[in-house]
Amino acid sequence: TTAKRVVGFLVDLFEEADPEQAQGREVTVREVVARGSARIQAQLVSEPMVQAQLQNTLGAISWRLGDYESATGLLEGALATLEREKGEDAALAAVLAQLGAVYADQQSFDKATRTLVRARALLEADPGSAPVDLARTLNSLGTVALREGDLGEAERLFARALELHRAATRVFCLTIVAG
Repeated sequence: TTAKRVVGFLVDLFEEADPEQAQGREVTVREVVARGSARIQAQLVSEPMVQAQLQNTLGAISWRLGDYESATGLLEGALATLEREKGEDAALAAVLAQLGAVYADQQSFDKATRTLVRARALLEADPGSAPVDLARTLNSLGTVALREGDLGEAERLFARALELHRAATRVFCLTIVAG
C-alpha cells in the first residue's frame, strides 16, 4: 500500500543518519531531507501517489526547518502530482493548505490567499474532512489577512478557526469520557 511504501522510504532515509552508517559524521535533518528529495525524483517516478505523499511530508519538514525554498518545491511537486493523478480530494486540500501557509511565510500573500481559498473550498465541500484541517486553513487565511492589515477579516477567520478547534476538542473529550 501507499502508506507502507511511505513509511518504508522514510525509515530507510533516516537510517542514513545512524552513526554506524554515517561513520561518525553528524547528519542533519536538512541533509536527510535533501537526500530524500533527490531519491523521490529518481526512485519513485512509477509510484506517483507514494511520491506525492513523500513530497508533502518532506515539504512539511522543510517548512518547519525554515527552508521555504525546498518546502515550496516539494509541495508544488506534490500538488502537481495529485492534480494529475487524483483530482480534487482531501489529500489535495492538505497539500494546498500547507503550501498556502508556506507562501504566507514567504510574504507571497496573493499566492497564499489563492491557494488557501482553494483548500478551504475543498475542505468545506467534503463532509468527511476533519474540522481541525479546516480550522488550520482558516487560521492560515487569518494570518494572511492580519499581515495584510485586514483586521476585521483576520478576526472573523481566527474566530471561526477557534470555534472549529473547540468543537473538535469537545468531541474528542466526550469520546474519551464515553469511551
